[in-house]
Amino acid sequence: MTSLADSVLRRQEELAGERRTWEHAWAEIADFVLPRRASFQARPGPGETRVKGGKVFDSTAIHANELLAAGLHGMLTNPAERWFGLKTGAARAGVPADAGRWLEAVEDAMRGVFASPDSRFAPAIHELYLDLGAFGTAAMFVGERLGEAGHAAPGGLLFRTHHLAEIFPSEGAFGQVDTVYRRFSWSARRMVERWGEAGVSAAARRAAGTRPETTFDIVHGVFPRRERARGRNDGPHKPWASVHVEAASRHVLEDGGFDDFPYLVPRWAKVPGEGFGRSPAWTMLPDIKMLNAMSKTVIRAAQKIVDPPLLVADDGVIQPVTTVPGGLNYGGVDPGGRQLIQPLATGARIDIGLDMMEQRRSAIRDAFFVGLMRTPESPRRTATQVLQETEERMRMMSPVLGRLRSELLGPLVRRVFGLLARAGLLPPAPPSLAGRRLEVEYVSPIARAQRAAEMAGVARTFEAVTPLAQIDPGLWDLFDLEALARRAADVNGAPAAAVRSEAEVARLRAERERRAAEAGEPAAEPVRV
Repeated sequence: MTSLADSVLRRQEELAGERRTWEHAWAEIADFVLPRRASFQARPGPGETRVKGGKVFDSTAIHANELLAAGLHGMLTNPAERWFGLKTGAARAGVPADAGRWLEAVEDAMRGVFASPDSRFAPAIHELYLDLGAFGTAAMFVGERLGEAGHAAPGGLLFRTHHLAEIFPSEGAFGQVDTVYRRFSWSARRMVERWGEAGVSAAARRAAGTRPETTFDIVHGVFPRRERARGRNDGPHKPWASVHVEAASRHVLEDGGFDDFPYLVPRWAKVPGEGFGRSPAWTMLPDIKMLNAMSKTVIRAAQKIVDPPLLVADDGVIQPVTTVPGGLNYGGVDPGGRQLIQPLATGARIDIGLDMMEQRRSAIRDAFFVGLMRTPESPRRTATQVLQETEERMRMMSPVLGRLRSELLGPLVRRVFGLLARAGLLPPAPPSLAGRRLEVEYVSPIARAQRAAEMAGVARTFEAVTPLAQIDPGLWDLFDLEALARRAADVNGAPAAAVRSEAEVARLRAERERRAAEAGEPAAEPVRV
């Protein structure tokens, strides 16, 4: 019968074989786009450079990928602002007041986790976006921060983006990644701190006492558990298995589990039948390599102009030629006045090379959506024009953002909500939410920009109706202004506390009418536009 350690190691080797065909392309992309990740086919030593000398002559792709990562971070998952919300299937403004306050309290607790420096969410998500733009696939682990003896710290969450070289994912039946194996190295000291002396192998235990920085390869497998004891939900019986194996000794370090899948493995774009994604760097790799070759050629041409080669008459100069700045060469003119040493004018047209390079740079920046991340500077634009321009810019990123919502943002919010709920760090839900299913809505700047088409349609409708309503004011009866106001608050991400519920509005109006009746004043007519 196959042991647990053997099955984990064998499955990791199978996934490594399937991934091997991708590694050459990843290594080449890393050289030109993300040099610090260039360690797919050879593991560098501590402090060793990860970039092969003389390969990168232009940093346009590197900078474009960094701008893309910064733009996605700032416009999708910025911890400094509200980028997601919770609702019950209806607009936030339409839920009871106690439910709205509870939803907002839960959001505040979750945003506190994302904003906490201890959770390391900001650097982890930025690294994920860098990997996503370069390789098309990235992997983040969302779990509890461990304290002493490997126990979870109360309420402490930790986000870690792992190098793709360590990750071996696999898809389930519905195309979502539900299995991840990770192969990494830890020192004997760290292993003993995590699992204790009794939990590690004899070799690691000896190394911890003599050479504590000796490293050991560890394989961590997370996969759906097929066989579970009915009615039990402790470590070895949780829905997702979590097994750590020391590779050399085949020693099982830990056999635990998770209540939900802890890894986020988003893909930028995906070809059917492939498990890994493809990125802007995949698309533009020929242009990136061509730009580097052109940069090298232009640099050499410029060197020849600044420090040109010399023409020396045959047998005209006996002494060695001094080419340093300000150097003197004697005998540089023969008795007949003929110059024996003169620069060789190559006639190189550097301007043509620069124009061609700029064309490549522009194509690379467009592929990385650099222009879409910036607001165009155009004076004298109406509000409708701004909404229309934003809608057009965001439409270009809709396919990518749709995949990020299903493979990154949605699982991220659900995972954090589950961890906080199981730790008892969320307030108890009010009775009005009993039996209701919570849904995630995205209210980040990009999400609001994409939903701006709704408000643009309303603005265009009002612009068209206003002249006609001056002739027939009854046309305004066609519109439910209160519903439009609530929809605008929902689209623009207004806090639930800032919008009164329907019951509160009805109570406020009834109170106003009562006071007007007591004062003998006529009831106030609804305000028309």
